[in-house]
Amino acid sequence: MSDTVSNALQDQLKMTMQQELILTRELLGNLHQEEQSLIVQDGPSWNQVMQHRASVLEKLKNLRLERVKTSSKIAEVLHLSNPSLLDKDFPLDLESCCEILHLSDQLIALTERLNLQQNRNQYLMTNAPRLTLAQTQTFPSKPKVTVATYPEDKLP
Repeated sequence: MSDTVSNALQDQLKMTMQQELILTRELLGNLHQEEQSLIVQDGPSWNQVMQHRASVLEKLKNLRLERVKTSSKIAEVLHLSNPSLLDKDFPLDLESCCEILHLSDQLIALTERLNLQQNRNQYLMTNAPRLTLAQTQTFPSKPKVTVATYPEDKLP
């Protein structure tokens, strides 16, 4: 019976993680949109991006809570004291376990990319006004004066 429950829970965990991956990719895309808005200093576009991000983050939070609950249930079935030990204690001969571990690796890699993009956006947020001011600042050009000089013997 525990195998059946465990398999059903593993399938539920796998589906939750797949949905989490989709939303995490969407969040990364949102961070890229924020970068573009910051580069061109488009305030209205930035506001839309941030509003969309809030809804994505809310969905992502709910999925992560669901993943933690499912992991805890699996840990109970497998008689583990800590759900974080699931990565080490999954029987690796089962296909769904390998898929879950693969999904976990993908989530970790995406999280690293999210952090890098967030750092880039933070840099742009704090330095963009100075960068764009320096880039868009035009210095008045002085008219160049040219004076024709002729040798004294060839004066007109």
